Amino acid sequence: MSDWRITGCSSSQVGEASKLLSYLHRELKTVVEVKGGGKQSESSRILWLPRSKYFNAAAQAELDRLAGKYNYLVHAGNYPAFLVDLYGALETASAGRPVLEEHDPARTRAELQRSKNRLTASVKNTVAGYAEKRRQAAALAPEGAIAMVVACFEVDQSDPESAQYSTRTEKVVAIGWRFSIKENFARLRAVADTYPPTRHLGTRASNEVEHRENWRRGRGNYLKAGPAASTGWYVHSVPLTRGRLPQHCPLTDLHLPSPGRARTLRIEVSEPTVMINNPYNTVEIRFPARPPGWIRADLKRNQWRWLKDDMCWSRGHSPASMSYATNLIIKLKGDS
Repeated sequence: MSDWRITGCSSSQVGEASKLLSYLHRELKTVVEVKGGGKQSESSRILWLPRSKYFNAAAQAELDRLAGKYNYLVHAGNYPAFLVDLYGALETASAGRPVLEEHDPARTRAELQRSKNRLTASVKNTVAGYAEKRRQAAALAPEGAIAMVVACFEVDQSDPESAQYSTRTEKVVAIGWRFSIKENFARLRAVADTYPPTRHLGTRASNEVEHRENWRRGRGNYLKAGPAASTGWYVHSVPLTRGRLPQHCPLTDLHLPSPGRARTLRIEVSEPTVMINNPYNTVEIRFPARPPGWIRADLKRNQWRWLKDDMCWSRGHSPASMSYATNLIIKLKGDS
């Protein structure tokens, strides 16, 4: 209808012609539904359905005829003839409306109910499978476990043009346990090393895989090689509540260590360097890389302070400080 131009006519004439053209365009997707096989005049109603399924060919033919005759231009000279042709086109289009196939309402309702029952059964089976996996994982939880470490595989479903960023989780695998109350990236890395698909997030990965989203609706602390809305694996922990996993954890597979070796998982730590700072009368311990959380916690408990500018752990020079540093090196050598 926007292709037509009406010039040299009054506003009422323009309004009438525009209204009739809109009626003719609406006939393109107008069908008649017959109820119970009765005649259209006895039991029928008008429906407007998408053109992709039902199409009024008579209305399209009338539109093409008017466009060819008037070349999309209506003026004061041809307005009366155009109006007569337009009323005739509407009659022809309404007579050529397609008829919707007859249907049995009871049969349609039965088919919809069967489809709904199949979908409900499928969802129930899936939810029951998740619950069984959670029960099996909780049964393998070792004593003192605070949370379960899971690895999730996500597929990017983002649409940058509409600024919509999201992912779809396709696989959730239980791979280990966390025993500290506070989230520990060193533990996440160590557990990630035990599952082959997530070894690229393990102890040898760079610090860029550590994500901290501790804000509202954030993911918390997790490991992932890339942004949050990207395809790939990410590792995080799910807290246990009274020894049970929350229902929003849809486990699909288990890759858990036996309860006997869950706590004895080793973390590779590079050997530190011990130096005596004579001007300040202190002992300094330097690690080539960031040490695990249990080492940092032990240093703090023994009154070692982290010096950010010097990138070392420092404590006053004393026999106790030298003994602690020596024992730490011996312990790390024995674990390697």
